[in-house]
Amino acid sequence: MGLLDKATIITTPTAHSNGKLHSIKGGAVADFDVVRGSAATRVNAEGLIEDISVLSGELVTNGDFVNGSTGWSKGTGWSIENGSATLDGTQNAASALGSSGMSVVSGKTYKIVVNVLSKSSGFRIYDTDGVLAYGLSVGENVFYKTVSSATYQITPLGLSGSTGSITNISIKEVIDATNIPRIDYTTGEGVILTEPQSTNLVVNSELNNVENIVVSAVSYTISFYGTGSITLSGTHTATLVGTGASDRVSLTFTPAAGTLICTDSGIVDKKQLEALSYSTSYIPTSGAIATRLADAVTGAGDATTINSTEGVLYAEIAALANDGTNRAISIDDGSLGNSINLFYTGGISDNSIRALILSGSITQATMDYTLNVTDNHKIAISYAENNFALWVDGVKVLTDSSGNAPIGLNNITFSQGGGGSPFYGKTKTIAVFSEALTDEELTCLTTI
Repeated sequence: MGLLDKATIITTPTAHSNGKLHSIKGGAVADFDVVRGSAATRVNAEGLIEDISVLSGELVTNGDFVNGSTGWSKGTGWSIENGSATLDGTQNAASALGSSGMSVVSGKTYKIVVNVLSKSSGFRIYDTDGVLAYGLSVGENVFYKTVSSATYQITPLGLSGSTGSITNISIKEVIDATNIPRIDYTTGEGVILTEPQSTNLVVNSELNNVENIVVSAVSYTISFYGTGSITLSGTHTATLVGTGASDRVSLTFTPAAGTLICTDSGIVDKKQLEALSYSTSYIPTSGAIATRLADAVTGAGDATTINSTEGVLYAEIAALANDGTNRAISIDDGSLGNSINLFYTGGISDNSIRALILSGSITQATMDYTLNVTDNHKIAISYAENNFALWVDGVKVLTDSSGNAPIGLNNITFSQGGGGSPFYGKTKTIAVFSEALTDEELTCLTTI
């Protein structure tokens, strides 16, 4: 029998559905509830950034133009052949390439994708509500629109005298994008990604331009993909230089309060400015700043899968940053009073971990250990009456031989017992054992 066969609950970055992170062992009671309340992105297994959402079927007829002009009307200057629509520069202000009218529901949100193959000065996209986006970049352009009219038509319109070609136009209804867990592959391996709330203060994240952004005298991080550069002036002076189309570069700084001027040069893609000391996953914007709400992962386990007398809480995790905040994973009774807490903590010192055990609202054991919190670590807390230990990367680093085990344990959450200090980081595995493990087993379990 393998060691993990002894676990009562095992959760890894595998199966998930809207609002649920499914455990691979423990049954339905071991599934976590996931609440975010907003759309979000991730890096998929192919290394591409994608939004996390449940979408309808395709609403555009012949969006890749493989069937010629079927489903499209052409104004002066437009032609369709070889899988693309081309603008030759002879159009007037009213010349448009329009899709056939599509019936949509007022108040619902739609994902719109346009692939620009080439352009001279640019394209704009509009509908019956007005302009959606100006100056689309060469490549895939993705944006979202909540419609306010019952009739909707997307129309790429060439600016007067401009030339270029487009293809792969898509419109799909966003049925739900708010509470889907994110399995992220930024590092090449799948992890469960949980992040705090953050706002992209860049108004047009896909456009090369100059943006004036009002900032305070706090920590900010700017980031982008590409080979170009962003020059900062105004309240802070610096230049961030890109290293490749698939590389994300970032710069953390503290400006003076006032207006920060961000000037793009060359290929600058997926720009993001956040009031954080590190960069989080990409938040698309198109004409207005956008906020991704915080991930909350709670509510797995019960009294049959978690033992209050003895057991082990195991996690393979990495923090998003060494930012001085508390981030916890715990098993508890719904309160802090009876809980086994695994903290990455700013309360001790930088780069610290804490095992905190409480029973009857009285602290039974506290074990603190220093490590690099942004590295991936395998960590275990073993607990029983008068026998507590903290294991890190194959080593028993701390013990405590006095104290009672908690009572009534029936819940696992990505926070401290009873809530608070949510765990923002990258999780490869969470496991609970409802029996004591030997030192040899704990060494094997936690060895990197």
